[in-house]
This record gives sequence, C-alpha cells and structure tokens, in this order.
Amino acid sequence: MPGHGSKEDEQTVPRRNVLGTIATIGAGTTVGTASAASDAGGKSKSSGRRLAGQLRDIARKTYRFVQKFTHGRTGFVPDRVDETAGGYEGSGRTSPANIGVQLLTTVSANELGFLDDRRARKRLANVLSTLEHAESWNGLFYRWYDVETGEVHESSPSARNVSTIDNGWLSAGLLVVSHAFPALRDRAYRLVEAADYTALYDPTIYDLFEGAVTKPGHMHAKYDSDDGLVGHYGSFNTEPRIAYYLAIGKDDIDFGSWWQMYRTFPPGDDFSWTNQNPSGTTRTYSSESFGEMSVYEGHYEYLGEAYVPSWGGSMFESLMPSLVLKEKELGTAALGLNNHRQAQLQVEYASEQGYDAWGFSPCATPDGYGVYGVDELGISGYEEEGIVTPHATFLALEYADDRDVLENIRTLRRYGAESQFGFYDSVDVVSGAVTKSYLILDQAMVLAPIANYLMDGVLRDHFHGTSVGSRPEELLSTETFSI
Repeated sequence: MPGHGSKEDEQTVPRRNVLGTIATIGAGTTVGTASAASDAGGKSKSSGRRLAGQLRDIARKTYRFVQKFTHGRTGFVPDRVDETAGGYEGSGRTSPANIGVQLLTTVSANELGFLDDRRARKRLANVLSTLEHAESWNGLFYRWYDVETGEVHESSPSARNVSTIDNGWLSAGLLVVSHAFPALRDRAYRLVEAADYTALYDPTIYDLFEGAVTKPGHMHAKYDSDDGLVGHYGSFNTEPRIAYYLAIGKDDIDFGSWWQMYRTFPPGDDFSWTNQNPSGTTRTYSSESFGEMSVYEGHYEYLGEAYVPSWGGSMFESLMPSLVLKEKELGTAALGLNNHRQAQLQVEYASEQGYDAWGFSPCATPDGYGVYGVDELGISGYEEEGIVTPHATFLALEYADDRDVLENIRTLRRYGAESQFGFYDSVDVVSGAVTKSYLILDQAMVLAPIANYLMDGVLRDHFHGTSVGSRPEELLSTETFSI
C-alpha cells in the first residue's frame, strides 16, 4: 500500500532544551539501588556516546516509516507493511494498540527534534478526529479499524471484539499526547475519560492462593461480540498491567486489583504445568488507597539470577509497559529491578545457546506472525526458534549494558536487517533469513525507547504528568519483589 501522506521536511527544533538531551547521554540507565546498578552491568561513558549518536539516526529512519505510510485522511498507519518485489503492501487495518503507540512515535519524533510542533500537532489532531468519529463500545475501541475510512474493518473475523490490552495502549498514548501538547489536551483527555474499563472488569475472582472467591477482581481479556466477556488477565509481569494501571488511575477499578495479579502461580503440585516451582515470601502492603493486601512475592531462578517471570518469557511482556510507567524510577525494588533482570537474562540466554544476537519477542515472520520468547523466563514459556526481533534490543535500552546493545545493533546490521525505515522486523539467526516487513507496534517499540533513553524518560514524564498517570504511583513505589 503506498503512503498517503506527503513527505515532511525534517526539523531540528526540539521542544525540550537540547542541553537536557546532552546531559542524559549514557545516563538514566540505573534503577537507583546498588543491586540494580550491578545488574545493569556498568555503563561506559564512551559506549554511551557512541550509542547515542547511532540511536538518533535509527530514530529518524524509523519515524520515516510513520511518515510514509500514514493515511492522509484518517491519520492511521497500517498494522503491517511488507516489502515485496513490486513495492510495499500494507494490511489495510490497524488496532487501538497500534494507534496508541503510533501517537507515542509522533511525540517521540517531536521531542527528539526532527518533527516540529506544528506538524506534530497536525498529525496528532488528525488521529484524534478519526477516533472522535469512530464506532466504539462503552467508549472502548474495537479490535480492527480500516486505515482508509476509520470504520470497523468488518473483513477481519475478530473486528468487533474489544481487547483490554489494546485499549490500555490507546489510552496510554492519548494521555501522553494530552500532556505533551496542551492545545490537544481536552480532546485527548475526553477520549480517555469516555473509555469505561468497568465494562471489562470482573469485581470478584477465584483466588488461587486462597482457594475461594474473593474481591477485588481481575480484568477480562476481552469482550467478544459473540461470547461476551472472555477470560481474565491474572499474570502480573505482562503487558496487561498497563490497562490495570490506567483503569485504577481513572478510578474505574479497585486499587487492590493491582495486588490480586499473580507474581507467580502458587508453589505445589497443583501447578506442576508451570516452568518452575517458585520460591518466595508473602508480604502485606497497606495504604489509605487500597487498604491492606497480602501478596505472594514469588520468583524463579535461571543462570543464578532470581526474577519474576512473564507469561511467555518475551521481551515486550516485561518491558513494554515501562515505556510510559515509571517502573525504572519508582519500582527500584520491584518492576524496575526485574526489568534489568529480564534484559540481562535474555542476553545471557542467547550466549548460552551460541547465538550471535539476542532479543526474543513476538514479531513478524515471512509466513505471518510468531510468538517467541525465552522459555525459561516465562510461567508457561514460548519457544524462541532462533528468531530475533530488533524491537527487543531497543526495549532493553535503559536496562541492558550499552556495550551489549551496541554489539547487537552491529550484528543485526551484519545480517542485513537495517533498512531505510530503521530495521526490518525479524532475523533468523540460524538461517540468516530476514523478514522484510514492518509492524507499526514494533516500530514504536524502537522509537519510543530511544526517546526515553536520550531524553531521560520523557514519555514517562508526560504520562505521569497527568492525574491518571500520577494517581496510582504508590503501587510502583510500595512493592518489594523477592529477587
């Protein structure tokens, strides 16, 4: 599908003081505790400077993808674009999550100084206009929308489902926009306020630790147009926590729901299907906001390191929420520390397997889409099959050693994975095959982490600068993992 937007002149007018960027080069990469700093592997000033220079170029190229493939009428970018012998072919559809992270790419490009305020506002306002007229369910958006019309993409079988994760990322992107661009604040915020997460919430659950029905509850995975509300999201170290955090911040669901999610499933024979029998301890947390909650702070161990597992062991499950949540800054004894461990262990796992590159996460493949991860880092675990995706490297920017990141970028380039739009979506490090496709979700997971790395967590500052983002901050700062 050809790009519908005209090429924009690249600008060099950052919205923030350039000195702020320079001061953070190679910095902002430790969680703030001694144990976390050692996990980071030690940051070198020289490697930080080399990396920073390369990152700006990669970010600029990555945003060119957004510029080229944005539809002029709706402002939407296709979910997937494949490079073929005859040109580029787009999927023709996009999702709420895609739209949310697309908003993050535009704010990132503006903050990095190669998209000026006027053009950024115009791009963002176009997306807001389409969303304001789009069909929704309880203020929540459907699974797929047509890139050209902004209407529900009826040819997709799941088009009229409503995904909890998808809407969480759309609300997150809108909140960032509302703070970054005051002229758009009211419009972006109204869309967030209209999203009624109570419609996706189950106020009671069967608690696996207590063996009884308890309150508060869990978020459902989705609303299915045929089957109604389906499933629950209960695993903590997964990307649905962005939806929990937002819904709590909006006062749509109970504060205590954060603590009801499982850091691990319970130890014992009843959960022998999980990858490990966890170790841990039960801790009780209390505050005026959520009362008193007991949490089993469980963990797994791999290669001599303790960590809280994700569901499948993929990079974006653990690290994607930290694009907007101040886990690094506030969760120094919990999520921030664990994010270091996840990045560190992905690097060490690749070395153990004899791979010359690391970074395992769901991504595009020549035949469609593959769900990959490091099995040992998950509760259930995904297989990696030798498939590495560049977005995993950039998600780890603030948590991995700069030297490991630099070397991985060099290796991806040796495979021929770099392109005019940054990087192709995946590389098979066994066969050397490169998937010459782009996912807007994954392009955003390249560009947004670069903005945070170079601009000292700028997207997180915007998100937490809103009342929804700041209200639940104690949930991040209060917890202590058993790692």
